[in-house]
Amino acid sequence: MTKTYRKRLYLHIIPIIVIVTLSVITYLNCLPNQFVYDDSSTIVENKLIKDWGNFLILFTHDYFKISGELTYRPIVTLSYFIDYSIWHMNPMGYHLVNVVLHTINIVLVYFLMLLLLRQYNKTQESHNQISDIGLALLTCMLFAVHPVVSEVVNMISYREDLIATAFLIASFLLFLLYKERVVAQIPFSHSFKNRDLGEFPLSTFHRKSTISLSASATAAYFFALLSKESAIVLPALIFIYELLISRKYFTPRKTAQKILRAPFFLGYIGVSIVYLILRFFILHNPGEKIVYPEGSFFVNMLTMTKVLGRYITSIFLPFNLNADYHVLYLKTPFTLSFLFPLFMLISIAIIAIRWWKKLARTSSGVNRTRDFYPVILFAILWFFISILPVMNIIPLANIMADRYLYFPILGFCLLFSITVTYLRAVIKYSVIISLLIFYIVITVSRNNVWRDEFTLWYKSSQSPLCSFTTYNNLGTQYNKKGYPDTALKCYQKALQKAREVGFTQYATVYYNAGNAYEKKNMPYEAVTAYKKAVQLKPDYQQAHNNLGKVYFTLSQYDDALTEYNNALKIDPDFPYAYN
Repeated sequence: MTKTYRKRLYLHIIPIIVIVTLSVITYLNCLPNQFVYDDSSTIVENKLIKDWGNFLILFTHDYFKISGELTYRPIVTLSYFIDYSIWHMNPMGYHLVNVVLHTINIVLVYFLMLLLLRQYNKTQESHNQISDIGLALLTCMLFAVHPVVSEVVNMISYREDLIATAFLIASFLLFLLYKERVVAQIPFSHSFKNRDLGEFPLSTFHRKSTISLSASATAAYFFALLSKESAIVLPALIFIYELLISRKYFTPRKTAQKILRAPFFLGYIGVSIVYLILRFFILHNPGEKIVYPEGSFFVNMLTMTKVLGRYITSIFLPFNLNADYHVLYLKTPFTLSFLFPLFMLISIAIIAIRWWKKLARTSSGVNRTRDFYPVILFAILWFFISILPVMNIIPLANIMADRYLYFPILGFCLLFSITVTYLRAVIKYSVIISLLIFYIVITVSRNNVWRDEFTLWYKSSQSPLCSFTTYNNLGTQYNKKGYPDTALKCYQKALQKAREVGFTQYATVYYNAGNAYEKKNMPYEAVTAYKKAVQLKPDYQQAHNNLGKVYFTLSQYDDALTEYNNALKIDPDFPYAYN
């Protein structure tokens, strides 16, 4: 190892220590948190992960029956296998893994931004180059502590975003190394010592060939897709990188033609096609029957425009964050909830188009603009491209969630980092330090919200954006604590919230109300609640079973037997119905 190379190695140690320390400090108080929300189905009650003999089920349709997942995400479930083997039912271990994964992602993002910005600098004159290490570091610090990210780190069952992001960034990095190897056309062993792009050590790649780099990049992309389907945005991100960052002259038409014919890009497209066939035809969940709001694509687009506006607002002003959002459907465009975010999106689009046209004027051979328009455009497009898979174009179970911003928010972090470079030094550092402290305080506070099931839903119910799920789950917690009257009030609020959005599938609310009435020794009211639950959801086996149990206590044995049999028809292996 040469002295120059060793110096470059040390150059990146301090930034990495800074971002790792920042991540650990911010999320240290989440380690004592308990299993909450979906953790009960994906971990606590999940028999699949508790026996390695079930491993092959990951590749069959039985995966959907046992895993607790709605879509095919075997890499995530595999991580739970490993977790259970090490930690068993100790939630601290699972939370530790989430924090470690988030920290790994921050480090990967640092190297990715370093490569992207250094490639940009190669296309610029010296007077227009960006401080690559400084911008990469600031981008990562913002990503490390932003409050919107906290949901993914705190919630074990949302680990798919952590794992998918890790594989996505790894694939992007491998692609950049692959491209560098092809462009340089020099022995790979020399490329780490002499290259201008990416002058930092990645020892695992030592002497691998171009083919192995390309194969590794596409494999990482495939693993990202098997972690979460929204990873399918990677080819589009690489496409805009090639258009905006990697070339000295902005020639979009010629560049696009070259990219679409390039072997590496065809490899990504091939993997995408294989995954889509696997996801929607071979291993599609037959129970995944989700429709648009009000059954209307028009209502969906109006509503999702409002949701997108909320996302952008939450990034800049991360207040009223919630575990489950109450989103009123929009049926007309003539409302501020639609018009304001639409105006905001149109303004962003106009600015982006103007910058694009300014870049296009340089396509005749004149060097690119002295401003940082290419990188700014790349950051903006990163956000909007990455958010597309969760814009309910294909209907989702939840139309709005903070976790959906985990990967897209990197675009905002890069955009903010570039923006503050225009400020004077004193103002710039004051803004950066103040914002980081502000974000850390909110994130640490959000970590406490996820402390346990009761705290999560009680704190969430204080937000004006809380959903019917919030009150339903809070009622369940009150019922468990022996306060059935308070629980029933929560269930009434849950029904009110559900009706506001036209949601009719709230059988669980009536089921939980039945449990509360049982605890109050009010069997006839319990019967009414359970009957309403099975009316709304005929295959609700727990409701049939509990209804049978109440009939039995009322000495209505024929009715009890009928309900037990109904439960067994739904699932012959349901043990409680054999009462």
